[in-house]
Amino acid sequence: MATEVTMPKLAMTQESGTILQWYKEVGDQIERGEPLLEVMTNKTNVDVEAYEDGVLLRRLYVVGDEVPVLQVIAYIGEPGEEVRVSNKETSGVMKQSGASSVELRETLESNDGVTVPIPNSSLQIRATPAARALSRQYNIDLRDVKRAEGSQRISRSDVQAYATQRNSMNTLPKVASAVSQPDPEEKISVQKKMMQSVDVNDEIILISGVRRIIGQRMAQSAFSAPHVTITAEVDMKAANDLRQEMTLIMSKEQRETHLSINIIILKATAIALRRYPNVNSTWKDDSNLIFHKHVHLAMAVATENGLIAPVIHDADRQGLFELNYFTKELAERAKNGKLSPQELEGGTFTITNLGMYGIETFSPIINPPQSAILGVGAVVDKAVAVEGEVRIRPRMMLSLSFDHRAMDGSDAAEYLRYIKTVLEMPMMMLG
Repeated sequence: MATEVTMPKLAMTQESGTILQWYKEVGDQIERGEPLLEVMTNKTNVDVEAYEDGVLLRRLYVVGDEVPVLQVIAYIGEPGEEVRVSNKETSGVMKQSGASSVELRETLESNDGVTVPIPNSSLQIRATPAARALSRQYNIDLRDVKRAEGSQRISRSDVQAYATQRNSMNTLPKVASAVSQPDPEEKISVQKKMMQSVDVNDEIILISGVRRIIGQRMAQSAFSAPHVTITAEVDMKAANDLRQEMTLIMSKEQRETHLSINIIILKATAIALRRYPNVNSTWKDDSNLIFHKHVHLAMAVATENGLIAPVIHDADRQGLFELNYFTKELAERAKNGKLSPQELEGGTFTITNLGMYGIETFSPIINPPQSAILGVGAVVDKAVAVEGEVRIRPRMMLSLSFDHRAMDGSDAAEYLRYIKTVLEMPMMMLG
């Protein structure tokens, strides 16, 4: 009997996954534990491994499809084994493709054990890759494009010609909906989008995957949590001096990772969280707040797919050298999309740094369900009064955004002041 391959649920908050690539074609032999496909979740990219030895009999979804967790996406079995797709699975594929039950049934029955194409879509039209790419940019349905006489496939020039003609006629691009009967608010939203003029030189980008999830979470946080941002300016001379002293005693292997000032900031933040548990808190629901005993520091990292926040577990218990090595390794794997689901879960507080871009101060948005986030600005030399004299000192702005439901302004101010104290007297973190 064929074995089902399902979309894995890799995190508590994950609702779906997007198929990025299939490593195996229908009919290919595959061994248990061998990567079958790559999936993008709301936090990272992961390889889905085969559960059993056998042959890939059928793939129910194509690259780019967003599939609900635990939905069957493929079958593995013996060579020549027949696979009958259940009504539940048919419903899932139909929902993704927007096809009718009759169209889908005909497609499944006519493709004996091979990949199921999306019915009634542009993917069934013969077109060059360049033509498909251009059609996505212009939001053009390839079924509306006529190929050149004598040509077997739609070319890029065919799509360009159609786009130019459509623009000159001031016609509006078709907007396909995956829902057969959208609610009134969605309908109004679609109509507003249709009224916007789209020039042939404009590029239309589909917001999906990690970028879409980030947008949803940030909107949720901004509109549900009463944000307040407070700032403090820190004298970083002592912290810079400590970094230089620590560099001198580093081993040859440790020096290869380069101790950055950011590590000292991370350590000071973690120590302060241990002292102020109300800041180191997350929401269980609208009425219950969890004060965490452990400090699991989420560190915002910019990647090609958007911002993600890998978690440094028990950050307050790690030494500077250990924290430096682990943080560099974590950030590198985050940029390469090689993080495990466990490394993205359990964060109790987030720190985000825009100092490398020359930004001095900003108002970061809280990463739900956490109740606060720290923004780190650039270290800038400034003329300041020190013991009655004007001196040039390295100064840095810290911005703490907090959920006013979780703490009062005085609580947040005390926490931020303590970080400032630790950074200006960094020997406190070595005790």
